[in-house]
Amino acid sequence: MPKIVYLTLPQRFGEMLAKGDHMMLRRLTMLLVPAFLASVGALAQNDPLTGTWKINLARSNYIAGSPPRSGTNKITAVPGGIRVVADLVAANGQVSHSVFTEKFDGKDYPYEASAGGKPAAFDTVSGIRIDENTYENTCKLKGQVVLTYRVVISPDGKTRTLTGKGKNVLGETVNEVIVYDKQ
Repeated sequence: MPKIVYLTLPQRFGEMLAKGDHMMLRRLTMLLVPAFLASVGALAQNDPLTGTWKINLARSNYIAGSPPRSGTNKITAVPGGIRVVADLVAANGQVSHSVFTEKFDGKDYPYEASAGGKPAAFDTVSGIRIDENTYENTCKLKGQVVLTYRVVISPDGKTRTLTGKGKNVLGETVNEVIVYDKQ
């Protein structure tokens, strides 16, 4: 958990502003705003969810269909959420690419994906963050929930485990555990 740092201003700061010393306010702003922006960037870089993740097929368990040949997720922080770029090579060699940005507010966000020119099994995704290392995704197609995922980052930040339940594009029951290793 990041430490919170409190900045205190000199007691006379209010008096200086009352007298019209706006130069001090400008200097303080020039110092504090870059420091604040740098700290926000540092927090995003320290988020255990961000980074490049590759599927560990030996540790993953797929119930419906064949496991993919490979898969990579690149996750970057955005204000209040994440942006995910996912590439997957299916067992039959078909390549899929998906991109989505979601905030951890439980609202639906567009999910753009294609696999061999065909749309994905869902068109929106919503997420909630449970704690620093756990969040849940709900995937919907035309407003109907089709898949849910619980995502857990290991305490050392090196493993990301998705436990998914629902239906795939073929209507098959999905009950899978997908393990990713941080690169």
